[in-house]
Amino acid sequence: MAEQPQTDKKPGASDAADIAAYSQRILTLRRVLPIAAFLLLLLLVLAANPDFSRAPDLDALSNSNAHDRLVIDRPIFEGRMRDGRRYQLTAMQGAQKTNGDIGLSAARLEVDASQAQPALSFTADTGLYRTNDGGMAGLRGNVVVASGDGRRISTPRLEIDIATASWQAPEGATMRAPSGDVTAQHLKADEARGLYRFQNIKMRLHPRHKARR
Repeated sequence: MAEQPQTDKKPGASDAADIAAYSQRILTLRRVLPIAAFLLLLLLVLAANPDFSRAPDLDALSNSNAHDRLVIDRPIFEGRMRDGRRYQLTAMQGAQKTNGDIGLSAARLEVDASQAQPALSFTADTGLYRTNDGGMAGLRGNVVVASGDGRRISTPRLEIDIATASWQAPEGATMRAPSGDVTAQHLKADEARGLYRFQNIKMRLHPRHKARR
């Protein structure tokens, strides 16, 4: 008779090994599942809270950096210039720096009219309001100056002394007025006196339309 092959495994050893492996998996899941549940709950909380999920966009603010200490939504600064006219400086968002200056996004400066001077409006992509420098302000990016008497000046950068109603465009400017267009490499304006100084100018006069009979 042929001899039966002998084996070292005892009856039930395979089942015991399977049960031990299954128990080990259960133990591992008991350790992992609470951690996974906690992480999922944390993600849900962050997604539901806009203050955590979306940080303020400071890229558009003038000179934004690690020195910003306070973000302000829709800041408003009001006061009077030396000639008595009221002004209001607003923005979509501001970032106060450690030195007190305010970086502005979508800045707008409105100056009231007086009996001698028209109203003024300054708009720009970004700005910087120097609170510790006597009301100086800088505007940058698509800067437009519009006056109540029809003048419109565009420039890439503007420096303004709000107190004295004087400003300059050091990188050149183009002024469009009812009488004609003026382009200059440098422009200084004294709004209190109604005086504009142009350097290296080019002028183009608009033709006058003949009056109808």
